[in-house]
Amino acid sequence: MLGPFRGGLARRGELEAKERRVSDYYQQVVDRIEQNEFDDARLLIKRRLKIVPYTTDHWDFKFQEALTLSNEKEQAFYNPQLEEARFYLGREEWRRAWEICHRLVERNPALEEATKCRKIADERLQIRSRKLYQDAIVAESLGNLTEAREKWTQILEISPPYDIYYERAVTKLDIYK
Repeated sequence: MLGPFRGGLARRGELEAKERRVSDYYQQVVDRIEQNEFDDARLLIKRRLKIVPYTTDHWDFKFQEALTLSNEKEQAFYNPQLEEARFYLGREEWRRAWEICHRLVERNPALEEATKCRKIADERLQIRSRKLYQDAIVAESLGNLTEAREKWTQILEISPPYDIYYERAVTKLDIYK
């Protein structure tokens, strides 16, 4: 029969093991934040109750602090880039704005402002590409292939690779090599 002392030691060992698991899990969250992997950090924080149920108030507070830190650091990380994209949108440099926002959305698809910025730039680029393509077709039909090639080349410089006018310009340039 185990005495009260030995049962207390077993319980203490369980508590220490649980504390190590929580501490290790918390360190994973902190590491993700330091690596600017904010979505992963938030996901780990949400999953912590399934992985390590019944945490103490101390750990609940630490995880909440980590979530706040993650959100603040994410804003500090993305704000300068979003400001730069807004700057290029204001100057109507659509391709540059699109590239910045595209990188941001690739890194974090949940960034609504970057998604909106990319959409605006994408729409403007498509309007510009369509106009250039129409001008190139007119030049081609008038026999001015040099002007048509210039316009198709401009489309390649400003349009995203998935754009229909980009694809059409590539096809036309391949024809008139």
